[in-house]
Amino acid sequence: ILKRRDIAATNILESNIDAIINSDLIIACIDNRDPGTMFEIGYGVANNKHIITYSWENYGVNIMISQSTVYHANITEDNQTELINIIKKVYSMPNDMSIKEMRNELYKLKDMELE
Repeated sequence: ILKRRDIAATNILESNIDAIINSDLIIACIDNRDPGTMFEIGYGVANNKHIITYSWENYGVNIMISQSTVYHANITEDNQTELINIIKKVYSMPNDMSIKEMRNELYKLKDMELE
């Protein structure tokens, strides 16, 4: 017998999974390494979703996240627009591009901005 609290938790899980499956792009804040966020990132990777992570607290990115996401940004008051520009760029890319191809395009863009 499921308790009311268990039913609510199941509804949240199913809702999050549906949102991931129906998304074109996942944007995740990895501050504090929330287990739910880590699950969502992993589920997105397993379903070939493009993922961007960001951190306000300059959390390091482990190899599993760095190799499975398109981009990671450490956000400060001075560079908030960087994340917005990256999101716009990734969203405009073809869905069938590989993570590696997307990264290459993003770093070319970043290199042009630095020049």
